[in-house]
Amino acid sequence: MKKTIWILIIAALLGLTVWKLFANKHEVADKTYIKDENAKILVTTDKVAYRNLYEEKKYIGTISANRDNKIASETQGKVVYVGVNDGDFINKGHVIARVDDTMLKLQLESAEIQLEGIMLDVKRYENLSKGDAIPAVQLEKTYIAKKSAEVQIKTLKEQISRTTIIAPFSGVVSMRFFDLGSVLGPGVPLLQLTDVSVLKLNLNIPESELTRFKDGMQTEIFSDVYPEYKYKGTISMVGSKGDDSHNFPVQITIENSKTYPLKSGMFGTVKIGNTLSKTCLSIPVAALVGTIKEPQIYKVENGKAYLKNISLGTATNDFLEVTNGLSEGDAVVIGGQVNLYDGALVNTIN
Repeated sequence: MKKTIWILIIAALLGLTVWKLFANKHEVADKTYIKDENAKILVTTDKVAYRNLYEEKKYIGTISANRDNKIASETQGKVVYVGVNDGDFINKGHVIARVDDTMLKLQLESAEIQLEGIMLDVKRYENLSKGDAIPAVQLEKTYIAKKSAEVQIKTLKEQISRTTIIAPFSGVVSMRFFDLGSVLGPGVPLLQLTDVSVLKLNLNIPESELTRFKDGMQTEIFSDVYPEYKYKGTISMVGSKGDDSHNFPVQITIENSKTYPLKSGMFGTVKIGNTLSKTCLSIPVAALVGTIKEPQIYKVENGKAYLKNISLGTATNDFLEVTNGLSEGDAVVIGGQVNLYDGALVNTIN
């Protein structure tokens, strides 16, 4: 008897569970959204039209010196004269320092005396050789000794000239590394010489905007330090290799001003327009639903929206040049694309 009761209870529970599952299924089905193929989606459209897409953009970069070099010694010896101080402006050829040349001058004097003796031997042997009084080889050896002495004298004179260290270009002494009595050696830095008469504005330009920059193009440079002054610039280099972020180096040469002098390390701003010189077929940026590399838009025809592939050219902040895929007057969707699909019925707001 008890066994029969338990069987009936279990059967009742199973029946209740099955009924609940079917009830839940119908409830979920009632709540599930089913797209109505005949329902129209409200969208905003705009016309494909010819527009002037010329746009000027600002680019900020860092200013660097035209030349910023460490001037090094080419000789060895003790400094006996210092001709510069930190912050001095010096011209090309200015004497930076002199190194003690006493020993070199003594060596030169000795070499000149040796040459005088060799020259006397040359004259003597030339006279003797005319009468075959000496072998010809003896005269040849004297000629060789004469040339060797002359080379030694030239070498010593060159070494003496290098004991006077001069500026290779005009600039400001930004840092001095030596003092009176310092012992120098070949390659030892003496000072940092910075040429700021001409400066360089260094920029990193995205790949999509690199066509705005052309070698030799004239530009105007602005600085926050002197906002009222415009500096003349010339694009001197457009990089041919980008970094991992697809940015390319661009360099602009700037004529510095004595009245409003810029310094290395400051920020500079240049305004550059795009290369468009005439109007072109374009669409609003809001119409784009794909990417710049694979652009797509929704085109409205006969009350339906169709997904179309297009080709793009120049881009501004507001508009995109269309080079293929659309014609003037075509209606493209610029709002409401979230609910759209290819072939959807639409109600349009122009």
